[in-house]
Amino acid sequence: MEIRISGKAAKELDRIPEPVFNKIKEKIQELGQNPQPAGARRLAVWPGFRIRVGDYRLLYGIDRKHNRIIVYRIRHRKDAYR
Repeated sequence: MEIRISGKAAKELDRIPEPVFNKIKEKIQELGQNPQPAGARRLAVWPGFRIRVGDYRLLYGIDRKHNRIIVYRIRHRKDAYR
């Protein structure tokens, strides 16, 4: 699957410390192979899923019609769902 990162998520990714940045980058790449890996949870309020990467949350949606994954937020867990 093709992976797209929204502009907002890209800006959030730029502000993340490097050790966590590398882990998040790996998780994003893994989504292309398996869009719903173990540990992915469906969101109750927004359409989509979340993956936990340390203290950060990766929020994304799956567009099966166009065969792509859209990452729309990458935030610290205390701010992820606001």
